Amino acid sequence: MEKNSRKLSNPWLIILGTVLIQISAGSFYAWSIFNNGFMLKSGGTVQAVNGVKKIVGGLPAGSVSFTFTVGMLFLSLATLAGIPLAKKYGIKIISIFASIIYGLSILGLMLVGKNSSIWLLWLFGGVILGAMNGILYLTTLTNAIKWFPKRKGLISGVCVASYGLGSFIFKYIDMAIAGGAGAITAQNLDRVLFWWGTLALLLSVVGSFFLKNAPEDSASSLDTNNNSNNSIFIDKTNFTTSEMLHTSQAYLIFFCLITAVLF
Repeated sequence: MEKNSRKLSNPWLIILGTVLIQISAGSFYAWSIFNNGFMLKSGGTVQAVNGVKKIVGGLPAGSVSFTFTVGMLFLSLATLAGIPLAKKYGIKIISIFASIIYGLSILGLMLVGKNSSIWLLWLFGGVILGAMNGILYLTTLTNAIKWFPKRKGLISGVCVASYGLGSFIFKYIDMAIAGGAGAITAQNLDRVLFWWGTLALLLSVVGSFFLKNAPEDSASSLDTNNNSNNSIFIDKTNFTTSEMLHTSQAYLIFFCLITAVLF
């Protein structure tokens, strides 16, 4: 069955699609370049305070930067739902769905303006953007690794590197779109958000069409061959989401993630 499934798809095209999605999702890590833009657009002005230029008024700097923290929290939580949904509806459908919402949430940030509530920024830039990012990141990464059970290290390295590369690539794209100002301002913020959202959406949607669910027995068959004398180890390391939530280790990881994003 595994051989037949592999003949139906070119696994390397699936990796290509995964890389495109990872680059798109990784663009979220360039969030810091938008902080001043949101502060200025929400009513802040640049003033000299004790000889140092600062943005006064508008949304508080700490609250704006906290948006990324909210995003990281919901990214972590959303990974619990991503893989079960991909198994139920198919990796392609879930990725397309998450890609569209991911892109629209970036465009939704254009609604932030003068006198806007910080909750609007946290909703689009934290909750929705972070959750869709988590689904795109983990579901496609896990699926890609399953297609190459003998090259898990290589494939995971390529995908995670693409995720990290996304912030690097989009930082320069965003700054180029911002123009000669060399920074995100109240005047160019919406333009940069529009192109970030549009490019991220297109990149991840195109990548989604290359995806196909990996054979469920691909990884397990190899592990069984390599660990034929250690079946207990295999049974103890392969957990469903529900089983994982019944282990103490899962909540220790949650504790680490929450404290990491809060402090």
